Amino acid sequence: MGINRTTAIVVGTLVIPVLVIAAGYVIFSRFIGLRGFEEPPLVAFGADDFESFQLDWQLGHGWEHRPAGGPGMTPALVASGRPEPTRYGDHVFGDVVVQVRLWVEEGEGRLHLRAGEAGSYAVGLGPTGRVRLYRNESILSEEYADAVISGPAWHTIRFGVFGNQLVVDVDGKEMFSLADTAPDGPLPPGGIAFSAGEAPATFTVDDFAVWVPATEDEQP
Repeated sequence: MGINRTTAIVVGTLVIPVLVIAAGYVIFSRFIGLRGFEEPPLVAFGADDFESFQLDWQLGHGWEHRPAGGPGMTPALVASGRPEPTRYGDHVFGDVVVQVRLWVEEGEGRLHLRAGEAGSYAVGLGPTGRVRLYRNESILSEEYADAVISGPAWHTIRFGVFGNQLVVDVDGKEMFSLADTAPDGPLPPGGIAFSAGEAPATFTVDDFAVWVPATEDEQP
């Protein structure tokens, strides 16, 4: 009995500090924006500030290209009611990073990657700062952005998929970094799209940009 108690004390003395240090590192890393996954070198594929409408966008019902937020605001894509999904051209991506600014007033605005017949990965933002990561309709992870939103506000979402690794940053800080371990493997390449995760919804999309992994010739 005494030996077991002594062993437990020794193990606790050795293990607990390690766990505390590890937990502290994770929290500190997220706080200062350190990335838990090393991305490959990237090159720009395309971008849209929506100053003018580009034909790449296949706008579904419930979307408009217009100034958002009142007089003096620049044009953007605005979704309202029960908007249909809107797709970025016919482009198909495997590994890709998309960054966009979202202003969600009602419901949930979602950015989809690898969107196709097999489904999609998506990050959804709600007006209270709730951020969810999805594979199809299954929630892989959920957290809240650091600042609780009081009224409408813009948030910058950066969403990357590399093989089965999913990485999401919100306002420059890593929110999620995890692997899709589904038995049937990661989703195949697909498109980029926006949709309403919860309807009715009102949200605005602006300052959209896409990066893809650099080829050997493009790497520094």
